[in-house]
Amino acid sequence: MVEAIKAVAESGVELSVEERNILSVAFKNIIGSRRASWRILNSIEQREETRGKHRKRVELPRNSRKQVESELSKICDEVIGLLDNHLLTTSSSDESKVFYLKMKSDYYRYQAEFSIDSMRKSVAEKNNLAYEEALKAGDKLAATHPIRLGLALNYSVFFYKIMNSSGKACKLAKTVFDGAIADIENYLSCRDTMRIALVEFANGRPGCNCPMDVADELQPVVIILVVVTIDLMLNKDILVCDGFLSNQNRNILLYFFNYFNILFSFLIIIK
Repeated sequence: MVEAIKAVAESGVELSVEERNILSVAFKNIIGSRRASWRILNSIEQREETRGKHRKRVELPRNSRKQVESELSKICDEVIGLLDNHLLTTSSSDESKVFYLKMKSDYYRYQAEFSIDSMRKSVAEKNNLAYEEALKAGDKLAATHPIRLGLALNYSVFFYKIMNSSGKACKLAKTVFDGAIADIENYLSCRDTMRIALVEFANGRPGCNCPMDVADELQPVVIILVVVTIDLMLNKDILVCDGFLSNQNRNILLYFFNYFNILFSFLIIIK
């Protein structure tokens, strides 16, 4: 699938929405398994290093990890090159441009995950610039557009996991909610996208066995509570059936959002 859709992307013709999604899924399938393998191998290597008994038991996962890193680096470079040299130059709509910039930023983040020392710093800087460019382009989309929401939340994952800045991550996530509240009906229409992105953000600690402080523990709980609250309201038909809100129901929903906004502010202060 990858080679087929890659050939289409390199043809110089702008991809349709369906082709664009196929491209994204195709590359995500091949890189997703390798990212998971890298986490497991890295964890095994660190565990064996801590034990310090058998050198060969350290070398085996280390060599495998390096092989996976080489494959990951090749895939990331391939995707970023494809986006820079072909897809971004042929995109004519704001939506497609933001989609490709988001994809480019995400693959820089994947690359930063396994980079170390000066290489990690260099990739992280490129990653930050890519997300900033994508976020600026995303301003042309509606505040509740799924691609814009996903972009902002993936940027917050970058701050949390790559830059180790949970404060910036939390502020950015809160900004997403503030923008969504301004146009609550559209927000609710794309709640599925928000739910997936938020839960992904909340669970963005693969392979982490270290104890987390109170703020880090509460952050994903607060995010999930917001999503669950919306789901409960929808499932219990608190919202009117045509998707719009009465004044009374709007006040109920905004009450919950304001409550969780206070919790977000608390998390930012204590960090």
